[in-house]
Amino acid sequence: MPALVQMPQSQVVRLIGQADQREFTLLLGAGASKSSGVPLASEMIHEWRDMTYEDAGSPAGGVAAWCAQQTWFNQDDEYSTLFEMLFPDQRARQKYIEPKMDGAFPSWGYLYLANIVQRGYFNVIFTTNFDDLVNDALTLYLGYNPVVCAADSEVITISLSTNRAKIIKLHGDYLFKRLKNTTAELNQLDPNMESKFKEFAKQSGMVVLGYAGRDQSVMRVFEELLKDDQAFPNGIYWGVRPGSAVPTRVVNLAAGYAKRFHLFECADYDMFMARLHTALKLNLPRTIVQPYESLRDRFNRLTSRAVDDQTIQDHIAQLREQLGRPWAQTTDLAALDLLQAQMALGRRDYKSAIESVTKYLAQKHEDAAALTTWGDALALQAEEEDAGAAFVEAANKWQLAIAADPQALLPRYSLIRYYARKQKYAEGIAAGEALLKLVPTDQLLRRNLVSFYSSNGRHDQALHQVDWLIAREPNDAELHAIRASILEQKGLRNDALDEIRQAVKLNPQNAALHFGLANQLASFGNLEQAADEFDQAIRLDPQNLSYRFQVANFYWSRQQPVAALSHLEAAVAIEPNSAEAHGWLGQLYFGAGRVLEAQRETEKTIQLSPQDVRPRVNAGIIYAAQNRADLAEQSFKSAVELNPAIPQPYVLLCQLYWMQNRQIEFNVNFQTLVRLAPPVAQNLQMQLQMWQAQFQTQPRVNPQAVMQAQWASWLQSQPQNSAAQAWPPMQSAQPNRDATFQKISTMWDKDLHGDQA
Repeated sequence: MPALVQMPQSQVVRLIGQADQREFTLLLGAGASKSSGVPLASEMIHEWRDMTYEDAGSPAGGVAAWCAQQTWFNQDDEYSTLFEMLFPDQRARQKYIEPKMDGAFPSWGYLYLANIVQRGYFNVIFTTNFDDLVNDALTLYLGYNPVVCAADSEVITISLSTNRAKIIKLHGDYLFKRLKNTTAELNQLDPNMESKFKEFAKQSGMVVLGYAGRDQSVMRVFEELLKDDQAFPNGIYWGVRPGSAVPTRVVNLAAGYAKRFHLFECADYDMFMARLHTALKLNLPRTIVQPYESLRDRFNRLTSRAVDDQTIQDHIAQLREQLGRPWAQTTDLAALDLLQAQMALGRRDYKSAIESVTKYLAQKHEDAAALTTWGDALALQAEEEDAGAAFVEAANKWQLAIAADPQALLPRYSLIRYYARKQKYAEGIAAGEALLKLVPTDQLLRRNLVSFYSSNGRHDQALHQVDWLIAREPNDAELHAIRASILEQKGLRNDALDEIRQAVKLNPQNAALHFGLANQLASFGNLEQAADEFDQAIRLDPQNLSYRFQVANFYWSRQQPVAALSHLEAAVAIEPNSAEAHGWLGQLYFGAGRVLEAQRETEKTIQLSPQDVRPRVNAGIIYAAQNRADLAEQSFKSAVELNPAIPQPYVLLCQLYWMQNRQIEFNVNFQTLVRLAPPVAQNLQMQLQMWQAQFQTQPRVNPQAVMQAQWASWLQSQPQNSAAQAWPPMQSAQPNRDATFQKISTMWDKDLHGDQA
């Protein structure tokens, strides 16, 4: 193992303190939350070891000796292995994590970080943690609302250029079911999360605190990015706890990329942030040193911790003094209800927010800020409870807020976000145009108006907005890609091709742009150039599963099965537990005549996705190609059991029984097919009559071979009325017209709230 070289922490603090505001992003791991009351992963592992030992019947010799004999003991994936073993379903894991976060309260380190963020440093914070401590610190201590993104569908909307701070939760949020805990889940980041991580990595350096570096999903991306000399232009500064074992992958990165990857000693997250806060010459914000008396108990938690660091001790003394002063009180109790509601909303506690804001509005009936807060709380309730009625009620509150104060911006932003979510494009256009009169320089608003106009078929107006944006940001590759998409929708395909080429020229390291250009070229029939662009996209983003699927489809449509198979085999290597990858690979193997490999992949697909009908149908066809009629029949029957409403398995069983002259079974299944899909039954009858005539006039024709050829063709063509597909259909490459617009319109993030150019 290479020798470790560690920089002094003081040097790292000095370098960050002297840097420009956006030279670094921040990555926080679980170690940063320890002093805030969140247990470390190592602490949970010890708890799980005891639980696993008890589940095994508490064998003789004790828990330590027993655990030492287990294959998962002290492995990098011990956390994920034990978690999945003890809590096998997603909901159970969420229920375990949720109470672990209940007592969490942002410590001094998070307070300092919040103040640093508000002053413009660390504009982007990535975190593998499930807690909400960064957001809590910003909202509780400073009343600052950052963009918080915990869902893969949302992260694509986040822009590099906006001023509002962004918190990107790489592994999800404990309030939602979709967390990343298990070995399979931690194998790879969600595609948009990974893409956004890479995007920011090309622009700035990164400071890593409290993160051990043991999960595959993040470390794989670090390893891939560092191979690119353009990534992390300001370097990576990775804090390690003194005396702790540094994972091999981290050591290797430090040794292999010594000019950009630096280790430094970081014994305590809070103390590091205290020193950085001092180096930046920042004072505690007024919201801390002059808090409301009614909120004293909240801040007392900051003064109760015993620490050795002199900076923290000085600030504890300062806070205690301020909390004891009589003028730190307010006589407007109603205002406190609104403040409580807004802080509860910052913690995503919509129930407390609704309770407090309702009390406030009982005294001040038409307050726009309170009505907006109420609407935002209802929207959060709708998201978490999947309650459509709450969304409608939220929209009503925002409209009331606008009526109460026509100049208020926040309810208008919230209402437009609602229209975007519900795909109410006409309403979104009206609301967006009204808001644009108040904030004519808001570039993000104009970007989303582009999406509304385009989705509503108003392409000229969409183009007008894009041209306005490009006039101000001529080198924004994404804007040129959006313009290309609009031109393509208007039928100006040559202009669209020129525009997407300009986007690629402006940002040649963007894999998505190369992919978009490849699709455009393919639509023109420029297949060789398209192949070059597809290959370039893969070179830039080789771990992108979606790209692999679509490039495989492109080569298969060009009758280049070897190239297609290589990409699907890569897809399986990227995500070994992807039913999509194995299923599609099985089909391509079958089409290439590699029947045994097709059988292997299809059986793997059934194992990974046992409730899918389609792989069972495909397996039956593959068995039939091997003259294993009994297994084919069994597979078709299992497909019927899974979904009796799908015609294909009945058709295949009828053909099989007809060939075997099993009239009773044929009649039963044919009658079911008649009831289920009369046109399909009629077509089957005509086909069987045709086959019968063919066999009578051509006695040398092998009926079984004819039937197997028919089934093979069916398997490869993937008819549209088949079962719900578990993997992408094989179709010719077409330009993805909506891909660029989806990046800015799938979901509006909180960056809309007042962040204007």
